[in-house]
Amino acid sequence: TIRRYLDHYAPDQADIVLDVFAQLFVPGLRQPARHLFLIGGTRTGKSTTIALLVDLVGKLNTSAQTLHAFASDKFAAAEVRARKLARVELVHRDDLVIL
Repeated sequence: TIRRYLDHYAPDQADIVLDVFAQLFVPGLRQPARHLFLIGGTRTGKSTTIALLVDLVGKLNTSAQTLHAFASDKFAAAEVRARKLARVELVHRDDLVIL
């Protein structure tokens, strides 16, 4: 279940994460009370959590932007505002340099 997954990857924050999940389904909610920031190393459940959220709200209700897009694209903020779920990455995968 989702609860078991969250208890495994975020045992101290599972209730908060579930609260953020629930906000996605409140009709007309424009300013959520909480936001979810997924920060951590590899294999910590970040991508799985994002995939779960996208599956719950649907791809048409999801926006994926980079932080750079907000500085360079005047329509990036409108794209995020129009969706239930906004996924913002610090760096686009194509811009990563592995040393």
